[in-house]
Amino acid sequence: MGATCSSDASLAAFALKAQQRADFFSTTTGEVSVRSTTGRRRTLGRRVSLKSLTHRKKKARDEVGHTNYDTDDEEDVDLSKVPKYARDMIVQLKKEEDEIESEDIDPILLTKIRPQSLRYEFVRENGTKQLFRAESLIDYMLSTQHFHDPETRIEFTNEQLQELDVIGAQLGKPSVYEAKIDGAWMRKKLEDDMDAFTGVERCCGEHVYRMVRIIERTKLNKGPEGEVELLVKCFPYYRHYVSLMFNLDTDATLVAVDQYKRFLAGPPNRPTQDRSKMLLKFCNDFIDEVMHDLWTAASAEEASRRYHEENRASSG
Repeated sequence: MGATCSSDASLAAFALKAQQRADFFSTTTGEVSVRSTTGRRRTLGRRVSLKSLTHRKKKARDEVGHTNYDTDDEEDVDLSKVPKYARDMIVQLKKEEDEIESEDIDPILLTKIRPQSLRYEFVRENGTKQLFRAESLIDYMLSTQHFHDPETRIEFTNEQLQELDVIGAQLGKPSVYEAKIDGAWMRKKLEDDMDAFTGVERCCGEHVYRMVRIIERTKLNKGPEGEVELLVKCFPYYRHYVSLMFNLDTDATLVAVDQYKRFLAGPPNRPTQDRSKMLLKFCNDFIDEVMHDLWTAASAEEASRRYHEENRASSG
């Protein structure tokens, strides 16, 4: 009985000592371990402690000094007392800030504004200023028919547009003020055409998705049945919608058709499974045929228009 009590007491004392060592090491090095009676090393705590790392970072901040980095006063920082890794970081950050402040970036093209480029400074109502490359700003306004700040959507006043026209005259650019005054109907037409194109493109995209579903669910020996289903349920609607898109915006239609073909093929990591070995090519050939027919019709219409114009000119 006495031996049992003695062993329990020694075990309790060993556990208390191990706990004290764990509490001590967890606040210093973070690695806690004791040697058991069998000679094996057992870890009692975290192998790596964040306390020591946090302490080092806090110590580095204290060595830099309690400096308010929101101000321009840099005399409070004595770099000679800062550790090398912190000093190099401060110098690198300061260098990057100086490079950013010394460069003027055009918010439209996101490129550096060269010293020889003509510039226009737009002053907003709250007093903030934005520097533009005059040529890119004029081109943006004339091509989009949007006469506002590209970043904040604040409208340019007529006086600001006239100031921009003075710079644009040196570049040989048309007047943005006249484009705003005389082009209201054109902007309305562009907006209507964009809305119409978006709606038609969505309807066309639904039938392209239906093509993919038909391709993937058609079995190996059911290829002809899949062709009939495509000819009846998808192809007539696709041709109709693409012809409407082509009449609204030819360039946008070319981009949309290219996206349709990519969607039919599927992503590289999961291409469209054409178990019939014929429907995917069948759809791609049809899409190419539709575009060929549209280009042929457009070329014939343009040739007919020129022929009639020449006849009217010769008869007059």
